[in-house]
Amino acid sequence: MSVPGCFKPFSRLSDIRSATIVRGFTLVELLVVIVILSLIAGLITLNLARDERRELEREARHLVGALAYASDRARYRHELLGIAALPDGGGWQFLLFPEQTSSWHVIDNDPLLQTKTFPQPLRFRLIGYAGKDIRENAVIPIPPSGRHEPYSLELRNGAWRVNLIADPLGRIAATQPEMISP
Repeated sequence: MSVPGCFKPFSRLSDIRSATIVRGFTLVELLVVIVILSLIAGLITLNLARDERRELEREARHLVGALAYASDRARYRHELLGIAALPDGGGWQFLLFPEQTSSWHVIDNDPLLQTKTFPQPLRFRLIGYAGKDIRENAVIPIPPSGRHEPYSLELRNGAWRVNLIADPLGRIAATQPEMISP
């Protein structure tokens, strides 16, 4: 017998399950989840953002490898090759000076020596050859003899710079990226 308004005892386990209260998340739990998601989103954004220094190091390694390959190709094929900066420092191109002509030709049949162009603010320039400053539109020769005049190149990306220096044996060293003052 049941009295209205009085507590009715549970008679079966299924009555207990159906009588449990469904709780939602508390405000503190929701805030903790939002903070964790915000931290993860921030880390992802930092990793995806363009890192000028890392991009500069990657391009410097690529150029060192391309110059070493060009030096080897010049020796093995007995060709006179060269490297020049594109106008406004927007990249570089490797050139070939065939014996039968008297002018430089862009190398376009070798995927490792194809012309490389850069997006802003990455820039490339020739600094010196044989201990002297050189013009912007100069070509640094890479002779088939394997003996080079020392030369230096520069890669810039925003506030960062890397210098590449070649010795008389054609070995190329890249400096660590350094901040440049405006």
